[in-house]
Amino acid sequence: MVPRFPGSSPVPHGKVKGTNLHPSAAQFAGPTSDVFVNVWAGGYDWQLIKDSIDLTKATGVNVFRAIGATNAVTEGYMTRSLYLSRQSDIATYCQSVGMRYYPCGGSLTHRGAASDSAIVNEVAALYAAMVPFGSSIFGFDLFNEYRDDAAGLDHAALMVANTATQIRNTTDGSIPMTASINADPLNASLIRAIAPYINYLDFHLYFTLAVLQANLNYFATLRQIAPGFKIVLGETGISRTGTTAQDRSDYYTGILTLQNNTPTMLGTCQWAAINNDFGLFDESTHTLQTDISGAWAQFPNI
Repeated sequence: MVPRFPGSSPVPHGKVKGTNLHPSAAQFAGPTSDVFVNVWAGGYDWQLIKDSIDLTKATGVNVFRAIGATNAVTEGYMTRSLYLSRQSDIATYCQSVGMRYYPCGGSLTHRGAASDSAIVNEVAALYAAMVPFGSSIFGFDLFNEYRDDAAGLDHAALMVANTATQIRNTTDGSIPMTASINADPLNASLIRAIAPYINYLDFHLYFTLAVLQANLNYFATLRQIAPGFKIVLGETGISRTGTTAQDRSDYYTGILTLQNNTPTMLGTCQWAAINNDFGLFDESTHTLQTDISGAWAQFPNI
């Protein structure tokens, strides 16, 4: 194991009040079978990205997260230079409107036929492209929900270790790193396997309302698992399917209570900016959704 990298939290700029880029219905439909390839390559939609930033900034959002796609490059759908240019466009635009960008390198479940080394190289190249943006980059999620790697948990942890090591060997390592965790978030072995290589923890919580309300001190055990680590919710939200407007408002209120109960928590990124099911704004009219907007307004961003 390597020592924990110095400076073990993202640069502080007040509480994170973030959102996520959600693929559009058209991107789910094609032109390839991989929605995240479509986000960056053939189905690329700058207007969707810009609208997602502009609309949510008006609600106090100060961090914008987007999931990358290594296989858009490794499978030949686009060049690395074009991919990095599009990532840099987001970082530049966020910087121009006073928002921080939170790039995610990609997903190990969307690797295509790429070798481990090819994936590591693409994630490291994205990291290097973000370094010039300085503190306007909140942090860097190496792999979205890394534990979902089909090759198993040991391989997933090895990918995190190898990617973080290559990044630190080839850049100044100035952007704090993580690898996000979704299922079984407080699995101590998962966290300890990657803790020597990362700077903060990113959790994706999609509890039911009842489970959330019963676990408003959910992260208290982190003091034993990873003492001193800062955390962020990189994704959280509640589906509009099978829930009431009050349920959805109560869910966000519960997440804010969880945040307030967790001294090490940097803030929350909700899922997602524009989407009919989870979004702050709907897809067709870009109307702010009142079921969650009132509770969301209570989240601090300073």
